[in-house]
Amino acid sequence: RDPEDEISGEHDAASNAILLQKILARSKSSNAGLKKKREHVRTHGKIGFVALAKLVGSKWKKLDAASRSVYDALAAIERKLYKKEMAIWDKKRAADAEFEYTKSEANWQASARFAQIMAGSPSIF
Repeated sequence: RDPEDEISGEHDAASNAILLQKILARSKSSNAGLKKKREHVRTHGKIGFVALAKLVGSKWKKLDAASRSVYDALAAIERKLYKKEMAIWDKKRAADAEFEYTKSEANWQASARFAQIMAGSPSIF
């Protein structure tokens, strides 16, 4: 498989749909398990990051509207997934913050009760 083919605008509607299905399947399978830190891979020295970014940018500018719509659809799906995951994360974070507040409030009340008890009792020392 040639990465140039996936970037170029030479796709019809059927191949765009197949490409979208492949990309979705790949993203689902990669997110299925726990994410592990990738080992450092030595650079191949064939193309630098700046040259790669310029190549991808020029290919993107040349892409026709029909082919670009596949990537726009994929971006919309990913954006929707991201917003859903962020909403779940926000709820969890709010629940954790509420738990920490409740815990600190309970500790404060326990300290206040202890101080009242100690103030009314004879000194141990």
